[in-house]
Parts: sequence; structure tokens; C-alpha cells
Amino acid sequence: MKKAGIWSAFKILWKIGDHKDRFIFIFTLLLGLIETMASILSPFVITCIIAKISGEDATILWIHFSESLSTTAVVFICFGILFGFKILSMLVRANVRLFGSHMKTKINVYALNLLLEHRKNFDLGMSNGEASYIIKNASEHVDTFVETFVVDIFWRVLSSVVSIVYITYLNPITLAVLTGTIMLLVLTILFRAHFDGKVYKKLENISGKISNHALNNIENLSYVGFLKSKKLEIKISKELNRTYFKMDKRKIYTYITYWILTYSIEFISAALVVFLILNKGMKTIEVASALIVVITYLLRIFDSLDSLGAYIGLCQRYGVTISRVELIKTNPEMCIKMEIPTQTENLISVAKLPENARIEKIEIKKFDVKLGTFENVYDVSFEKGMLNCIVGESGKGKTTLIRSMIGLVEHKEGYIVINNKYKLNNLFFDNDRISISFQDGNLFDRSLSENLVYPDIELNEKTKKKKKKFSLKKLFDREDELGENIKSSLSGGEKKRLNFIRCIQKEAEVYIIDEPTNDLDEENVKKVIKEIEKLKKKAVVIVISHDMRLVERAENLILL
Repeated sequence: MKKAGIWSAFKILWKIGDHKDRFIFIFTLLLGLIETMASILSPFVITCIIAKISGEDATILWIHFSESLSTTAVVFICFGILFGFKILSMLVRANVRLFGSHMKTKINVYALNLLLEHRKNFDLGMSNGEASYIIKNASEHVDTFVETFVVDIFWRVLSSVVSIVYITYLNPITLAVLTGTIMLLVLTILFRAHFDGKVYKKLENISGKISNHALNNIENLSYVGFLKSKKLEIKISKELNRTYFKMDKRKIYTYITYWILTYSIEFISAALVVFLILNKGMKTIEVASALIVVITYLLRIFDSLDSLGAYIGLCQRYGVTISRVELIKTNPEMCIKMEIPTQTENLISVAKLPENARIEKIEIKKFDVKLGTFENVYDVSFEKGMLNCIVGESGKGKTTLIRSMIGLVEHKEGYIVINNKYKLNNLFFDNDRISISFQDGNLFDRSLSENLVYPDIELNEKTKKKKKKFSLKKLFDREDELGENIKSSLSGGEKKRLNFIRCIQKEAEVYIIDEPTNDLDEENVKKVIKEIEKLKKKAVVIVISHDMRLVERAENLILL
């Protein structure tokens, strides 16, 4: 992506927020006036108390204290006002944190929505580790991004503006000095923000690769251990981290230059402002009070501007991590669309089957599928009432044929004919008619029950009977013990049985089952075959298998 930073992040948050969220954000910015009052009251309180002790008029903001009030009373009132604003300030900050947390939940849903978009071949265009890192970082930094921008940037700027107005009131000439100082500081801040945007973008890219490398090693832990390739993986990790450190070091050197320039400009400006105030010809007590306020406010202005550069840098970093979530988004032209194939004589071209049409026969006509270096042309058919079995050597495209038929893999040419009547590009939008059991199982890190009924919510009576029949009762007795650590806790046979039951418990018109007897003992193989024989009587059953016990039963054998 070309642009990533504060502005890009704000556009995303503005887009995913509703009208209420936008109103709360603008209102929260305005509440910065309370924070500003809380931050600038301290010097007013001090000067008010000094004035009262010296017998001068005691005034704080718009409040004028009567001469009859004792010094103790004035002190108590001043500090009461000060701490009252502090409490209000704390409540406002708490509101900012709540808003940030709320937007964090929004970005989580938004990122998942982008991830699950229907894209051609379901290719993210990046590794799983990088995608996982992008989503995790975007989620982690939203609340911090909001708080940093509102509290540490916007409110600081507001506080500095109020301070500048007051100092200018004491001596108008100081406005020119402060304006020149601020212009120079803003230029240095803009330079740093521009540099931060580029560097953080590169650092995020490298961090994604580091995260993906770690994830690859976790997934292949036993394989790496068996091959004794620890040294190789450590070497790759060191190279990636060395690149990260090199970029980070360059960033630190830039920051050092930034701070030297900033402090030099501030020193000269502060000296000029104090000199102008001292030469105004005020009384001694007025000079003392003015210096207390001016020095306090100058420090507040400069501290705010000093910190502003750092906080803009941080905000830029968080903005980059948030805006990078758009990398997961697929291009509109890469989305799977409901396209109607070209009209053919005697066939009705549709994007999705009519509701009253029930699938009895599927014909794949001249499907030209290319996936990576693999390319093949398919011309096969499947019918209800018979066992349709696909066999062939590994790499011949058995699973690819099925995936292209249901729209998970794009095909260049060809089409599907249903019941000798309807013509479609694929069956992607008829997923409610199809039940699938892929070889790898597609299990989630969730409970056994949630995996068994997915995408439904609760177990039905049919599923409960199948669970008992396939000897999974003992396994489900340990459901609480297993928790959500399913993938590493179940054996190959248990996963296969769980996946098979999930497939057949759905009322479907087409059942697609990939290697259903792998990892199963003889008893469970017989049960699987018996269920498949039942299914073929009421639906189109397509099985991919090398098991001769299934192949021998096939009435329609497709050899690839």
C-alpha cells in the first residue's frame, strides 16, 4: 500500500464507526478544554496566593476574591478549584480510554470481515504469519492510537495555544518570538513525522516476516527437530532481526538530531521571551508573579512541543499498524461474483440454482484449471443414486477438480451443467446444498461440540446418534479436559471421524468426501462405507479415495 500513517488510520476508524462513534470522538476532542484548564491552573493558583499574601487583589481566572477573605480561605478555595478540574480531567481521560477500547472491538470485526472476503482462489497474497501479525497489531494499537492522538497531541496543542495567548497578553511582542519558534519546531516535527512514516512502514514489513518465520517453525516443530535444522532457522532469524535493528538504529540517530535542534531553538526563544517580560517596567511583585506564570507556561509550551514530536512519531507508528489492515483487503476485480455464463442452446444460464431445483446430476464441461504450475482440463459427471469415486495418483488434481467445481479455485474456461438444464460457472453460491469433508479436516481451536456442528450452534438428535455410532462418546466425555486445544489433542482417526460426522449430519443434495477412510481401523471403515451407501440413495455422493474397499463399490469411477 502506498499510504500508511495517522491520516490513513483515521479514515479507517471514521469509516468503520457509526454516527454515534463520530459524535463521541468530536465531543471528546472538545472536552480537551477541561483538560487544558486543569493543566494551566497551577501557576494561577500560585500567583493568586502570592497576591493575597502581599495585600494585592487576589484573582484566579474570572473569580475575584473579596479582601475580607482570609489567606487560608483563599488557599482552600484555590486548591478546591484546582483539584475539581483535576477530577474532571481524570473522568475525561477515562472516557477517552473507553472510546479507544470500543474502537478496538470495531477494528477486530472489520479485519475479520476483510479476511473472510470471497476472493478468487482464496489467496491472501501474503503468508499466514504476516496476515496474523497485521491483524494482531492493528487490534493491539487502536486504543493507544486514539488516546495518544486525543490526549498527547490534540490536548497538548490546545494547552499550548492557551499558554501562548496568555503570554502574548503580558507582552504582545512575545507573539512574534513564539510564532517564529513554533514555525521552526513544526518544520522539525513534520520532518520527523515524514521520516517516521517511512521507517515504521519498513519496520512493520520486517516484523511481519519475523512473525511468519516463528509461526512456520511452530507449525513444523517436529520436522525441524527431526532434521536437526535448528542452526539454519536461527541463522535466518538472525538475518531478519539484523535488518530490523539496522533500520531501528537509523531511526534513533534521526531522533538524536531532532532533539538537538529542538532544544537549541527553545533555549533561544525562552531567553528572548523572559528578557521582554523583565523589561516591561512592572512592580516587583508583578514581575515575580509574571515570571512564575511565564516560565511555567513557556515550559508547558516547549514541553508540549517537545513531546509533540515524540507522540506524533508514536501515533504515526500506531497509524501504520492500523492502516496496514487494508493490505488484507482484496481488489474488487479479484472478488468472486455471481456471474451468469454465456447462453447455450437448450440450457438455462444462471449464477445460482433456482430454489425449486434439486441437484440430481452434475456435469463438468471442459474445465480448464490452472493453480500454480498445475494445469488440467476436466470433463466428468456425477449422478445421484450411485457412488461417484475419483481416483488417481497424487498430484493429478483430484482435490483441485472438486475445489474448482465449488468455486474455491478459479478456472479459465468451461462450465457446469446441472440436471441437463442449468448452466453455471461453479457451485460457490449454492453452498447451502453441499456438504464437504476435506482431507485436512478444517478443525478450529474451539470445543469438540463447536467443531462437530460447525457452522451450526447446537447438536441435533441426528448428530448425537452419529457421534455414538462412531465411538466418539468417550472422546466427548473428555471435552472439558481438552478445552479448545483440539488440533494437537486428537489422533488422526479421531479427527477423521469428527470431520466425517460433521459432513453427513447436514441435510444436503451433494456430499463431497475426501479420503474418508484414511487413519481409520477396520470397524470404523465399515461404518463409513455403510453411511456412504445410505447417502447415495438420496443425494449426489462424490468420494475421493485410494481405498480399494470403496473403489470396488463405485458405480461411476473417474480416473484422473
